[in-house]
Amino acid sequence: MKAAGFPWRPRVGDWYVSYTGHCDLVRTHDQALLLGGNGSVFLPTWEDCRSWLDRHGWRDPEVDDDHDGTIRLHVTHKSGVVKRAVGHSDLDCLYRIILQVLVGKKID
Repeated sequence: MKAAGFPWRPRVGDWYVSYTGHCDLVRTHDQALLLGGNGSVFLPTWEDCRSWLDRHGWRDPEVDDDHDGTIRLHVTHKSGVVKRAVGHSDLDCLYRIILQVLVGKKID
């Protein structure tokens, strides 16, 4: 998501993955400042995803189905366009939908 343009401003409590594959929490403000510029990536929260989608004209996500260890979720743009995803969790689905939006065509 980072490579596709999803913004990250590190905050204490965010999860991150370093370029070596180490996964941990941002624990201090100083660490957050360092992580912002060293190539690490983060795991956006549900609120990060919802805020981003809202700023880009997408309504609140809706769960279509939750069976057999998979979630089906969709979001609708104010223009009526619908994006759908299937994943292992609602957050996994949100990541997939955001990637669809980021790499897809612009919607006015």
